[in-house]
Amino acid sequence: MHIPDGYLSPQTEAVFAAAMVPVYAAAARGVRKVVKSRSVPLMAIGAAFSFLVMMLNVPIPGGTTAHAVGAVLIAVILGPWAAVIAVSIALLVQALFFGDGGVLAFGANAFNMAFVMPFVGYAVYRFVARGSSLTSPKRALAAGIGGYVGINAAALCAAIEFGLQPVLFHTADGTPLYAPFHLSQTVPAMMLAHLTVAGLAEFAISLGVVAYLQRANVPVLRLNAPNAAVTDAELARRSRIPAWGWALIGLGALLVITPLGLLAPGGAFGEATPQNLDLAKYGLRTVPLGLEKWSSFWSHAVLGGYGFHSGDHRVVGYMVSAVTGIVVIAIIGLLVALAVKAASGIVRARRRLADRRQPATATRPVARAASRAPARRVRTGSGGRHEPAWLFQSELALCPCGCIGIRKKGSFLEKTLTGTSNVMRQAMFSEDVATQQGFLQRIDARVKIVTLLALLIVTALLRSVPALLAMYGLTLVLAGTSALPLGFFVKRVWLFIPIFTGIVVIPAMFSFVTPGHVVVPLWDWHGHTVGLTAQGLRGAALIVTRVATSISLVVLLTLTTPWAKLLAALRALAVPKVFVLVIGMAYRYVFLLLNAVTDLFVARKARTVGNERDHRTGARFVSSAAGALFGKSHALSEEVHQAMTSRGYRGDARTLSGFHVGLLDLAFIAGALVVAVVALGGDRLLGR
Repeated sequence: MHIPDGYLSPQTEAVFAAAMVPVYAAAARGVRKVVKSRSVPLMAIGAAFSFLVMMLNVPIPGGTTAHAVGAVLIAVILGPWAAVIAVSIALLVQALFFGDGGVLAFGANAFNMAFVMPFVGYAVYRFVARGSSLTSPKRALAAGIGGYVGINAAALCAAIEFGLQPVLFHTADGTPLYAPFHLSQTVPAMMLAHLTVAGLAEFAISLGVVAYLQRANVPVLRLNAPNAAVTDAELARRSRIPAWGWALIGLGALLVITPLGLLAPGGAFGEATPQNLDLAKYGLRTVPLGLEKWSSFWSHAVLGGYGFHSGDHRVVGYMVSAVTGIVVIAIIGLLVALAVKAASGIVRARRRLADRRQPATATRPVARAASRAPARRVRTGSGGRHEPAWLFQSELALCPCGCIGIRKKGSFLEKTLTGTSNVMRQAMFSEDVATQQGFLQRIDARVKIVTLLALLIVTALLRSVPALLAMYGLTLVLAGTSALPLGFFVKRVWLFIPIFTGIVVIPAMFSFVTPGHVVVPLWDWHGHTVGLTAQGLRGAALIVTRVATSISLVVLLTLTTPWAKLLAALRALAVPKVFVLVIGMAYRYVFLLLNAVTDLFVARKARTVGNERDHRTGARFVSSAAGALFGKSHALSEEVHQAMTSRGYRGDARTLSGFHVGLLDLAFIAGALVVAVVALGGDRLLGR
């Protein structure tokens, strides 16, 4: 359904581009009603979801392919205006980075797949689902039917746009200037593919996702249906994992199966390059002049055709394209969503400022005052007079964040207090998670240490990216079954990977560091092409996935094992007593120092009037506080050591419950052994 450059005339492309301008203006206003601050990531994830779904090609009888889009599903969850923005972002990235769809034809593609499809499908969904509750099977079926009708409506529009080109734009002898397909050819070809295969794929995706959300996370469906009927018990059916966390899991699954799109031979109807057209089939001897002229307008695709320029390593190129597309779409989607959110905040701030500029003597009607401040009551005096409006307005001078909603930057005191409190809060959170009744929490600590250490060694021995991705997927499964918030788990791992591995990985991808076959040329240097090499990209992916999997295994161990049990298990595994003693003392002493630092800064802040503006005074305080903390830490170390030894501590960690290896532990060991054998065997097969 992606229309390449050259198949539509410039006049047609200009009309569709102009038609999408008011659509995007309306989308910017309409999306603010649904996409609030908590659901901003969902719009970016929706764009990435649409991008990946469109990479999964499905074979069609006759040697062509088709694909789903996911636009109606986004419209059901976030509204049709959000679907307009999300699908447009996916289409723009496909055209610019991968040459899938034309840059000049972007307006037409966006009109079909980002406007017609979500609105038509959403209208059908609303019609079929009217009167049903959020958890009704009728609503899930309505989403599937809406997806089926929506994608076929978009395909019909594309078929008409193709078929009208020979009629409207041709030479004096009737030779087409652009697309050579007539309506008698485009409509049957497009509709057969989408009525039979692509529409069913869209139906299954829309129905399946909505049905799953009805069972797992009803509040997500309520984002775009706040007035839909739902019971309190159904509304409370909220997963511990946030909506965007489940969306990330779905994206990860789609990313892993993305290479299945390579199994479908051939290309989609109307997307072939001019050189691959069967000219005799359309009664032509040469390529149409306009098609030949404009088909090569955009030649700057980084990964043309979702692969390397050489055509080698198709699976790796497809995976790299998928990851690149997700990253770019996520960045663009979040920027667009945040821009819409900021614009909404500016509008609200202007309204508040306009209200505050009203005369102080003016009185506000009871209904308006109640709507502005629902928690306050408007009192009426004995004479029936209302209290003045200024009683319900906050003083402008007392606003700590200014009048336009911009929060002031905190001083080093606030930042220090916030940082120390965050460390304490994360430690307490980790202890709470370790005591929950998850899968890994029920495993014996000794078994857990030995097994995860063995998997860590297996990870270090793997030499293929797919095998490492499978191992990383296993860590996500273990985290999900162990009651760990996947969003917290993923962020804890991936926030540090770019910092510590980027210095090594990024330079290694370039040809001047890792010589090899250049797949992404960047510039020429004295006759040599400088760019990203296949060997460098493969090595970078190998390092990043190995580091991510290794860190994930370590985080799983520390988050699912209480600290006391972890130390006791280390001692039971014959770890020398001095190491256990040092680890235990260091862990306790960290929190002791954090308390001391917090006390110092709280005392300083309590005795400071106003904001700290003298940086030299602050620097002197920090240096003196560091010296005082050093002296205090020396004294505290003696006191802590004496207190612990006086209570009988000899370096052995003791717990109230002993260790016991049960059937679940043995099953976990057997499962880890199977995983290790399969991973090493699969890695060896992939490395051939």
